[in-house]
Amino acid sequence: MGEFNFGKYNIPQAVIKDGKKYIYDRVRKKDILFTPEERVRQQVLSYIIEELKVPEYMIDEEIAMSYYRVDSVRRPDILILRKDERIGDAVPLAVIECKRNNTIIDSTIIEQTLFYADQLDCRYAMITDGIYVDVAYYEKENNYLTSISRLPTYEEMLQGKYEAIDNL
Repeated sequence: MGEFNFGKYNIPQAVIKDGKKYIYDRVRKKDILFTPEERVRQQVLSYIIEELKVPEYMIDEEIAMSYYRVDSVRRPDILILRKDERIGDAVPLAVIECKRNNTIIDSTIIEQTLFYADQLDCRYAMITDGIYVDVAYYEKENNYLTSISRLPTYEEMLQGKYEAIDNL
């Protein structure tokens, strides 16, 4: 697991409505209650859009897995999608699980994220609390997980590229 400062990525200004803080989510196109976890999600969204060049229309947030024909109502935080020409629709390529700052990334969170990756056929999985990041490339057909140094750019992900971490 490595460190990465998502705090440098701009997020919309929070506004007060009915005594509660909200932030505008540019992907979901609506105001969202501004929680510590939502801060991390918005910073990660800015990062993947600005740095990794993921088109906004190829991102889903908090969408039930059943939308992708998985028998589960669980909702991954962020999905990066790719166009599947065979079915003529977008399918998950990467899953990102966001936790509030200083959350201990334990086996339960890792298992949750890998469940999402496995069930949704995602090649990439990332977990972050906004400070610490763990990223993996997942080969479902071989049930093999490779720790990688970073989430690749969108174009690199579409090509199946990644940089493995040298564990020597």
